[in-house]
Amino acid sequence: MALIGFILYIGQAETIGEYFDPRETSEHQVEFGTPETFDFEAGCWVVNVEGDGSAYEVEYALMENGTASGLAEEGCRADFEAQTVDVQFSELTTLDLAEDSTIKVTITCTEVDACENPIYFTNSYPTVFSLFQNPSIIITGFMCCMGIFMIPFGWMLMMMTKGKAAQVQLQQQQMVTAMEPIDEIAGGQQQMEMLTTEQVYQMIRGEMPEMNPQENEVPSPFANVDTRPRKNIEIKSKGGSINTPSGYTHENPPKDDSWKNWDEA
Repeated sequence: MALIGFILYIGQAETIGEYFDPRETSEHQVEFGTPETFDFEAGCWVVNVEGDGSAYEVEYALMENGTASGLAEEGCRADFEAQTVDVQFSELTTLDLAEDSTIKVTITCTEVDACENPIYFTNSYPTVFSLFQNPSIIITGFMCCMGIFMIPFGWMLMMMTKGKAAQVQLQQQQMVTAMEPIDEIAGGQQQMEMLTTEQVYQMIRGEMPEMNPQENEVPSPFANVDTRPRKNIEIKSKGGSINTPSGYTHENPPKDDSWKNWDEA
């Protein structure tokens, strides 16, 4: 959008430049040597002249019923500023008119042959306002502003999408790693470890499942039967001497002759 707006601006540069050229936008102009009287609307009027305007001394007399009643008030904040490529303009002054007025303009030149160019009077507010009423210029400005605004917004979206893609890729890698068969060599046979429902649920949530979960002892559903697997109880050796007294006596001799074989050996 910014690029399209910039291209449109280049194509309309000449049209936009006309709005800031006093030769095109001025409503009144006066040349040296002939005083002129004009009807000015209320507003802030900008007075420009081509080239250097240091030799111009201009009087702006307010006229009422054909006689001068005073001078027009000078000095106001104008939005218009002359900007052209081929000609350099000088701003002589600004006229602050609170109401419609008739003004007689008289030019005095302080140097000989230095006031050959006319002076231009441009009403600042209507000229700038007409610029923003041009549909093509409105579209150009809208495209440029929205394009510049969308650049950081698009960058934020790109960073958010990039982070989310990295998270999804990490989860996919974890899932692929968990789904790969685990080769366990036991008695020359290859075994594959299957995933449980809890492990699959953990992968969906983005967690790495435990491949060897601890088995919980689930109690038997029957009241009188214990179906839990029996654990091998490791018999610990007792300390002390291995020579323990025999329980055989003369009245209770052993039933076989293994003791004789051990004694003879």
